[in-house]
Amino acid sequence: MRGLKGKFLKIGLVSITIKGFGAALSVLVTIILARVLGVDGFGEYAYVLAILTLLALPAQAGIPQLVTRETALGMVRKSTARVVGIWRWATKIGVVMGGAIALGLGVVQMAWPDVMGEHADLFFAGLLLPLALALTHIVAAFLRGLRNVVLAQLVGSVTAPLAFIVFISVLLGINTEITPSSAMGLNFLSTGIALSLGMLLFFKVRPWRAVEKIEPAYETKAWIKSLMPLSMITGFSFINAQFALIMLGILAAKMDVGVYKAMMVFSSALLIAQQAINDVISPYLVSSHETGNKHKLETIVFMTALASFVFMLFPALIFAFWGGSIIELVYGEEYRPGYVALVILLVGQVVNAGSGPVALLLNMTGYERYTLRGVGVSTILNVVLCVILIPKYGIAGAAVASALTLVGWNLILVYFVARKLGINSTVINSLLFRKMSKI
Repeated sequence: MRGLKGKFLKIGLVSITIKGFGAALSVLVTIILARVLGVDGFGEYAYVLAILTLLALPAQAGIPQLVTRETALGMVRKSTARVVGIWRWATKIGVVMGGAIALGLGVVQMAWPDVMGEHADLFFAGLLLPLALALTHIVAAFLRGLRNVVLAQLVGSVTAPLAFIVFISVLLGINTEITPSSAMGLNFLSTGIALSLGMLLFFKVRPWRAVEKIEPAYETKAWIKSLMPLSMITGFSFINAQFALIMLGILAAKMDVGVYKAMMVFSSALLIAQQAINDVISPYLVSSHETGNKHKLETIVFMTALASFVFMLFPALIFAFWGGSIIELVYGEEYRPGYVALVILLVGQVVNAGSGPVALLLNMTGYERYTLRGVGVSTILNVVLCVILIPKYGIAGAAVASALTLVGWNLILVYFVARKLGINSTVINSLLFRKMSKI
């Protein structure tokens, strides 16, 4: 057990550091935009970005998770053809779907310009963003499946926000006005740089140099069978994360959208440890399950649950007590009304961390259909709560809907993990777990 703990501690600390740096950059981007664009301009930008991210789902939904799992599985089985096959298949899907989305946006832009209304310029600036996002996430999944977690995080979490900060700093330095449209264009450009770096790193670290000479093995039927629930899971997860923001954009003022988006960024930033740890353990969950080593699987899950909960709890307590002052200091006084919403969101995130890596565990062990059930039920709950609460309570209602949804689907998935894998994934069980022999 000592060897396993030491290995994951070393990789985990590096991963958390990189992920934390990326999260800090993302928060800095949000702060800069919130101040430069103003609360209304930032609200408009956040609203259109949420829609573009939603449109990107068909080009990437479920594919990164499938690529990570199938790459790790192919490496365990020493099946070169299978690994190369999933790489090529996923890339084709991303390009075709992402290109179709961009074409569709362009057609709507030209044929029915009134559909996009006052947001037409933002949609035009982000026309190719769904394609760039999809391919960036797919390339990061290649690296993650090969256990190059740090490189995957550099591509997926660090490069784009860092490039964005550099670009916007240059523009501000030469006194160029930053508008929501120009910010969207910078977002696309930054994502393109992240994609380019990801491709360069992948070509450098792939285990077989002449990949193009390897005859790929395609298991299309099996991949599509797995991809369908994984895609629906991603779609439902996005709805759970972004539906409240979109509803605020429809039912509330731009100011409310901007404030709530800022609180979402703060809340999500506290997930860096959990996300970093999940990136590390993904291929190991696959290999432990594939080789039938349940004790190793349990140990990884228990260590993850405990670490994620600890890393989430303490920052959440700091924001709970001093969040109002932190918000005002970072974003400005006009964003302080989001304090209550932030505290509500953090309650949901603490429960999420304490439940363990339930969705990841089910997805990596072939039980993604059970993840789909839990996320599907919670999505229905989320939509109903948003429709009921947002018109009356605004951003506080949106936060309650999001937090209750997060708690609900975690409890459902904890049940499915116990039922299908015989593992109690919660932090309570990890505190009681003492039978950790050497592995």
